[in-house]
Amino acid sequence: MMQTLLLQFIQTLDRTMKGSPGKSEVDTGLMNLTLSQVQYLEAIAGQDQATITGISEILKVTKPSATTAVQKLIQQGYISKIQSDDDRRVFILQLTESGRRLAQAKKQALLNYEIFIRAALSPTELAEFETTLQKLVAFFEHHHSQEHTP
Repeated sequence: MMQTLLLQFIQTLDRTMKGSPGKSEVDTGLMNLTLSQVQYLEAIAGQDQATITGISEILKVTKPSATTAVQKLIQQGYISKIQSDDDRRVFILQLTESGRRLAQAKKQALLNYEIFIRAALSPTELAEFETTLQKLVAFFEHHHSQEHTP
């Protein structure tokens, strides 16, 4: 029962967002990225002078893993790499225009999800839903950190 409901919930949200007015190729690009790739875009967007080292620390991945992921996003046209004027060994990562549009589309999709959820729930149900989500996130983060502890 729980698995069926979770799947229905995810599929309904997905259909709702894919069928929303103003759908563009940018939004479609967002749907084609993995969650990991979206996290890289967010991490880069959140930094003034993003570097591979900084991004690997933020995302808690190795530098070789970050390098591979960033190279793929560069090939897809979402990130550019510019050599630092201060230290020629350092490359600054920036979102391209396509990357910025994808980051904005993701923000809009999250806002749309929130609007739909708020419309479907009473204030009491919404508070319970938020509390449940907080518990789930904390549990998943704790479980994940234990799996990756040597």
